[in-house]
This record gives sequence, structure tokens and C-alpha cells, in this order.
Amino acid sequence: MKINRNAPCPCGSGKKYKKCCLRSKEDAQRELDESQNLIFQDKAEYRVEGLGRLEKLRKNGKLSDDQRINAALAHAHALQGVGNYAESLRILQEMQPDLNSQLAAHIEIKRAVCLVYLERGREAVELLGHALRNIADDAMPIWRAGMYLEASRVFGIIGLDDETYEWAMKSAGIFYELGEHESYARALSNAASTLLHREDEGEQLRGVGILEEASIIKESVGDFEGLSTNECLLGSYFYRKGNLGRALAHYRRDLAIARKVGNQLGVAISHGNLAGLYADLRQLKSARDQLYEMKKISNNLENPWQLRKAELLEEKINSIGRELGQSGIAIGPSAQCVCNSGKIYKECCGFADFEPLMLHVPFGGVSEDASDARSEFSELGLKLTFLDHVLRDTPSAKKRLSWSRISRRDGVYIKYELPDMANHHLTAAKQLLLVCDDSGVHGPMSAILMAVCSAEAFINSLCYFIVNEKDAEELGFVGIPEKLADNCLEYQRTTELRSKWIVVGSVVTWGEWKPSGQVWDDFNRLVSIRNELVHFKADYELVEPRKTEHPLIKGLPDSIKVRNIPFSWPFRLLTKEAAEWGVGTVEKLFDDFRSCYRRARIARAKSDSP
Repeated sequence: MKINRNAPCPCGSGKKYKKCCLRSKEDAQRELDESQNLIFQDKAEYRVEGLGRLEKLRKNGKLSDDQRINAALAHAHALQGVGNYAESLRILQEMQPDLNSQLAAHIEIKRAVCLVYLERGREAVELLGHALRNIADDAMPIWRAGMYLEASRVFGIIGLDDETYEWAMKSAGIFYELGEHESYARALSNAASTLLHREDEGEQLRGVGILEEASIIKESVGDFEGLSTNECLLGSYFYRKGNLGRALAHYRRDLAIARKVGNQLGVAISHGNLAGLYADLRQLKSARDQLYEMKKISNNLENPWQLRKAELLEEKINSIGRELGQSGIAIGPSAQCVCNSGKIYKECCGFADFEPLMLHVPFGGVSEDASDARSEFSELGLKLTFLDHVLRDTPSAKKRLSWSRISRRDGVYIKYELPDMANHHLTAAKQLLLVCDDSGVHGPMSAILMAVCSAEAFINSLCYFIVNEKDAEELGFVGIPEKLADNCLEYQRTTELRSKWIVVGSVVTWGEWKPSGQVWDDFNRLVSIRNELVHFKADYELVEPRKTEHPLIKGLPDSIKVRNIPFSWPFRLLTKEAAEWGVGTVEKLFDDFRSCYRRARIARAKSDSP
């Protein structure tokens, strides 16, 4: 029965419901929402904070039934995220009666995840079978696909390849139809993992290719847990194939990502994988270091299965050490590599030991405005392109530091970076405005120079991007200057700034960019001032008595007041007011251009529609 907001609170406090338990429920919902947001962050410290807040929240006796269920599920998920599967299972097992079949299936699949990590695979399979039978075909597609994906992950850990492939592909099909490309990549990864165990060499290589492609997508969207799994799968595959150097690269990366995720059981498993591999590579010190970390974490987790694995690994490392010692075979980084290449370890398979563990890229998922742009373009029937991202008009785009391009070589990531110098120059100009005053010329001059540098960097970046996107079917650029297409860098260096804005701007907007009006006039004046300052021509200027005004001052807008002093034009023109006008002009130019691109992009797509 619904309680009226102004009715006495049923708890007997004597207060109105809206000022007692209703307020408590609303506060609890806010806390639940914030805690759930924290546990899904990629940083381990955020997950730990969210876990602590959920533990505290679940002790709140005034939660609604739905809130209690959601808090318990979130708490169980958070515990899985830090590797505490035993406690997660305990919470899930307490959630029993009066559950609808959809929620029951959800809980059972979550329990199966715990069981498989607790080495109770047979129970996990039985529970999955029951849960999957209870998932109705008419259940919400996104939820159904997510449950299929979780099931495929559990089957994969157990080693049931056929079941893994079946449920992963069912999940992938739904995600593809929904346009959920990130989840689609995860499902494909699960399916691809089964290909690595096929007898056919071609199928194995196809699985490797799918996993590597999916890894790039996962890293770009901040799916570090999925990325760690991919790296582990690839490391194990190349380990089995005898490509120990490539296996080492993947395993090391898996460990670095597992640490970032914060799942301690995952970290312990990664240490164990590396310990075994280093032993086979005759790098016994590294093997023992990894084993030490594995045992320490397993003891903290009180995980008997990992501790038993650690004992077996210790026996293996000691056995290899004894055999090598008795045979007089050298070990260590300067010893001959076990792959029989004739090289020493550190110049062969050990090369991966010297590669960066993690790329220094601030990945953190898909930005909110990027998601909004994708949704908006999808509603218009458009496919979002890289240039659409570059030219989106949002606060975060205006704070962008750089663009990154990532490739892989034998399991090692290679990063290229293109700084967004337009943003950097414009930010520098705006910061200079904060310290400018009317007593000097250096601050205003620097701000004006930085503003024009920003305009040059903006259009130069577009030069690069249109050359790289010239074959994109969705864009279909025409009229790209031959000089630009043949040598992009030379075109950027040798073409006058305003000419680039006219020509390249027209190409990018399919002829819609026709510079004119007050903003373009002001930009022309600003560039002329920049040119005179940078390419200063030495000559005396008559300053007193002044018979004629300097051309640059004559061309200023009436709103700009120059200093009335008997000095040459730079000292009169370079005021804080002039600097603010210059920076504002460039900002307006950028805004006008982004708006023009957007209008032209949508209009062109509509005109191409049947």
C-alpha cells in the first residue's frame, strides 16, 4: 500500500512520512547510486571506497525491498571485483526466496562466477544450466545478452569450449543488433578464446587476430578487466605454442592490468603464470620473485587452491634449479636463451622485460559527450567518424590534450601521439589574459601570438586528418589540394595561414565554409598583427608629432581603445583589451567552423539518403 507523503510515518516516530523514512529511503538511494558508480570505475581505490560504502549501506534498516536487493547485488559484484569470491558467494546465497525468475537467474549466474573461481567447477556448471533455462526469450535483450556473456566466461574458465562458444556467440548476436559495440567485442573475445584450442592452425590464428583486435577496443574504452583476460589468454596460447617471448609480453601486461583493476585473486593468478614461465626461461630469480608475490596475496585471501598451486610452482622452480646446477648450465639474463636462437636471453625472449608495462594513456571509458554524439548521430542514421569526434563542440573536446594511436607488435603495445596544440595554445593565451594588465605589453603580445598559433595548429590538424580520412565512405571529401595530398607536412609548413583556412575549411565542410563577416574580418586583422610582430621590419616610426595612424591601428575594431602615448604602434596597440579581442576572435572562429561542419555533415548525409 502506498503511503501518503504527509501521513504519519509507520515507524512510530511521530513525524510525517516525508520527513522520516521517505527521506531516509531517498538518501539511501543517492548513496546506493554513488556507491555503484564507484565500483564500476577502473581505478582500484575507487572500487575499494565503493565496497566500503556498500557494506555500511546494507546495515541501514530503512532500505526498501528493492534497495536491499540492489545493494546486495552491488556488494557481491564489488567483492568479486577485488577477488573476494568466498564472501561474494555468501551474500548471494543469502538472497533466496520470492525472487522472480529473471532476478533468480541473475543471482545464480553471479554465484556460478564465484564457484568457478573457488575451484568448484562442477557446481558452477549445474547452476549455470538451471539459470540459463530460466532466462526467458522475451527478457530485456541487453540484460539477456549480459547474462549469456557471463555464462560464456564461466564456461571458458572451466574449459568447456563448445559451451563457451555457443553462449558467447548468442551474446554477440544480441549486442551487435543493439549497437553495443564494446560488449560485442567482449563477447567475440570469449568466442575467440575457444578458437585457440582448435586443432586447425588457421582457426587458432583467427582467434589470435580477434583477441588482439578486441584488446585494442577494450583498452580504448577502459574495459581493463576484459583486457586483462585477453592478455592472459594470449599469453597462455603462445606459451603452449613455445613462443615464450611473446607469451612473456602478454603475461607481463596481464599482471600490470590486473593490478590496475584491483582484483587480488586475478593478480595472484598472473604472478603464478609468470613464475612458471620464468622458470622455463631459466630466469629463476624472476620466477621466485613472482612466486613470493603470489604466495603473499594467496595467504591474505586465505585461498587454499592458490596456495596449493604455489606449492607446485615452488617444487617446479627448485627442481629446474637443481637440474641446471648439476648440468652446469648458466642461468640469468646474460645466459643463452632457451629458444635456441643463439642470442642471450635479454636480447631475445627477454626483450619483453624491458618494454613498458602500461601505456601512459589516461583511459577511463567512453566520455559522456562522445556517447551523446554517438547516440545523436545514430538517431540521424549517421555513422560517427573520427573527424566527428575531433570537431565536436563540447567542453571536454576543448580540453583535449592529444590524440593517441596504438598498435601491437608481438604482444607489445606501441603508442604514437599527436598533441592537440590548438587547445594548448588557446589555453596558454587565456591563462595569459588572467595576468595581463594595462601597464605593459609583454602579456598582451604573448596572448595574441598564442591565439594565432592556436588557429594555425587547429587548421594544420585538419590538414592531417582529412588526408587520413580521405577514403572514408561516410565523408567523401572532394577538392583536396594535390600539394596537400602528396605531402601533408610540406603543405602545412609552406601554405599561408588564411589560405589554409579558406581551402581546407571548404574541403572539410563540402564547400559550405565561406569565410566572411565580422569574425573573419577580425581574424584577418589579428593575423596581420601577428605577422608584423613575428616578422618585424626595422624602421623608425614618426610618433610625435603624429601625422598619420599606423595601418594596423587603423584596422582595429572601434571597440578597441589604444594607448594615447607618444610611442610606436606595438606599445599603443598591445593592451589587455586588444589581447581579449584577439583570443575571443579565435574562439569565435573555432565555434563558427565547428557549427558549419556539423550542419554540412548532417545536410550531406540527408541528401545522400535514398
